[in-house]
Amino acid sequence: MEHWKPIELFYVAVVLTGIQVVWAAAIAAGVMPWLQARGVIHFPILSAARKTGTRQHRLLVLTQTLLVILSVGTLLCLIDGFFIEPFHLTINKLEIQTPKLKSTRFRIVQLSDLHCDKEVRLEPRIAASVAQLHPDVILFCGDAANSPQGLPNFKQLLKSFADVAPTYVAKGDWDFSFTPALDYFSGTGAHELYNRPAKIEKNGESIWIGGTATGAFGLVNEVLSLVPPDVFTVFAYHEPNPDMFPANANVDLFLVGHTHGGQVVFPGVGALVTRSQYGRRFVSGLFHIGRMQMYVNRGIGMEGHFLRVRFLCPPEIAVFDIVPSDERRRGAVAQ
Repeated sequence: MEHWKPIELFYVAVVLTGIQVVWAAAIAAGVMPWLQARGVIHFPILSAARKTGTRQHRLLVLTQTLLVILSVGTLLCLIDGFFIEPFHLTINKLEIQTPKLKSTRFRIVQLSDLHCDKEVRLEPRIAASVAQLHPDVILFCGDAANSPQGLPNFKQLLKSFADVAPTYVAKGDWDFSFTPALDYFSGTGAHELYNRPAKIEKNGESIWIGGTATGAFGLVNEVLSLVPPDVFTVFAYHEPNPDMFPANANVDLFLVGHTHGGQVVFPGVGALVTRSQYGRRFVSGLFHIGRMQMYVNRGIGMEGHFLRVRFLCPPEIAVFDIVPSDERRRGAVAQ
């Protein structure tokens, strides 16, 4: 579930305060000399700064210039965060090699954290992109909609997935937020992962897909007990929580979301907020944990309680090609 850490609250407070301070200082640096010239205010340093060539004048001009640059830079960052980056859909492709397949490759497309709103955003582009990827299976790792009004957009998109390939979903924390509970999956053709795994077959070989709703730790062993040994196993969940698996669990690829990759990322600082019990240890991308690989998806949408903004953290569709580990040596793989 959600885990706010004090440092995350501190980062958010610093950023919001910093923006206000920069803009307030820029306005003051431009207005105060004007007020001084009209006798509304009187500061000796500003009187000296009116004389061209003085040290005070040069300092005032330098200060005004720096504040203008900071203000414009902040404005450009806000324009990017609100109007550009949330619509910059990225597709990340990874190859996962395994000795558990002989001659067949499987393509998995993973999405997470759609957070659909009433207004259509990326949904049509997402549907077209997923269809063009020709997946063998599609996994959605939770957080469907920010409000009941966003449910039609989510269900329409999920139906488009199910028309392309078998589609499986694991509920996230947002999916339990509404009363009465929303019906996310009826009529979409998608299957909810809860306490039963699914077998995906192709060219006489198979991989298995397990998963469960966020917080349902007690079902993990039950799900894995139904998976045959020595088969490639994918487990879909909402939050990055590798510690929920028993030792030597038969999980090869653990697919999660929840963190949004931080949603707002600053160079040198990193993700501002992850809402994860692990903090920024598992923000986004691929992690090797023992024999298991875990991928944390940045998600598509934006947190429903806050401003709809992304910065240096564009929305993501992840694509995993599961291939035989000696594929290149054989030189041919069944497509």
